Amino acid sequence: MSLVEHEQMNYDKKHWKKLDKEPMGGYNLKTFFRVLAIAKFRVSFKYLPRFFWALWTSFMTLPMRVIENVKFRRKIKKTKIEKDPIFIMGYYRTGTTYLHLLFAKDKKLAFMSNLEGYAPLFYLSFSDLTRKLMEKSLPPTRPMDNVPLRLDEPIEEEYAVGAASKYSLFNALIFPRKFEYFSRFLTFDECNAKDGEKWKRVYHRALQKVTYSKNGNQLILKNPPNAFKIKYLLELYPNAKFIYTYRDPYILWLSMYKFYLKTLEIFALQKWDYEKIKEGYMRNFNTMLTKLEETKHLIPPENYVEIKYEDFVENPIPFMKELYQKFHLEGYADVEPEFIAHFESQKEYVPNTWEISDEVIREVNEHWDAYREKYGYPRLEPSS
Repeated sequence: MSLVEHEQMNYDKKHWKKLDKEPMGGYNLKTFFRVLAIAKFRVSFKYLPRFFWALWTSFMTLPMRVIENVKFRRKIKKTKIEKDPIFIMGYYRTGTTYLHLLFAKDKKLAFMSNLEGYAPLFYLSFSDLTRKLMEKSLPPTRPMDNVPLRLDEPIEEEYAVGAASKYSLFNALIFPRKFEYFSRFLTFDECNAKDGEKWKRVYHRALQKVTYSKNGNQLILKNPPNAFKIKYLLELYPNAKFIYTYRDPYILWLSMYKFYLKTLEIFALQKWDYEKIKEGYMRNFNTMLTKLEETKHLIPPENYVEIKYEDFVENPIPFMKELYQKFHLEGYADVEPEFIAHFESQKEYVPNTWEISDEVIREVNEHWDAYREKYGYPRLEPSS
């Protein structure tokens, strides 16, 4: 039995009943209908309840967005990001969340929280109400790896990008039949030149808002699609710091596949083809590697670090100390006990276990062998 056939048999067959995790519920109406039009208004029948829940939520929060805009638009627009952001930009399932959670223990740093990421257009004006509503809908753990979810812990900025524009990769998972189309916005290489500039404005505004709400503290941000956008990020923040994480490609392949399928179960408004999703994320991953190699030389060496996942999760403390020293972050001695306490607390966490089948070995050897070789992982061979 192939991996695809296995997943088809074992996925949550009632996943369509999960309504309140749909990201489009947080979209402004302009973006909602723009993205829907790109998908040619095609919503699969069984996902209509999810679609109408998202549409209803977007309509009901319109007054909140208007009030937020009136109260804070000028203040946010005037906000300057004076401290160099730190971007964690390894691809999905390479330990970026763990690294982000550790940095979040430092109260001198700022990040976009789950509360701010899921409700990016009205969290300043209605934080208490939003918190009460989200506490009822936020699952206790992430569906792909059972990592605990809490409202005040960090999230990637891709949700905020999606709420205000068509440029979020999550739209490819909401409308999987348009996976390839929305993947174009990872690099903008096949887009109108204006798209990259529009993304920069949307992204910068989201970061201005977080900076405003966190009193100007230095931002520590994690967003896997940023690995495709180094050139654009440097145009916005010339002295930004970058951390790239990488992982054993055979385990990564399996983990990423599960990530996409579990995310589709709670995001999708269309039925999806397993094989096309697999082909899509493998293609995007290779595009990321190409773009990373083309653009990382633009980053000054003192602002760039690569971290091997397996070494980091074994003991992250030496890595955190090195990052603080290299990026000239203050107060490491004060925050190190917090890092150690978090590391010790994670020893009880049981990560996913993986069986590397011949199918996976063949897929990785065919599509990601250059990645494996570049980062020094041993090549596996199928048993038959």
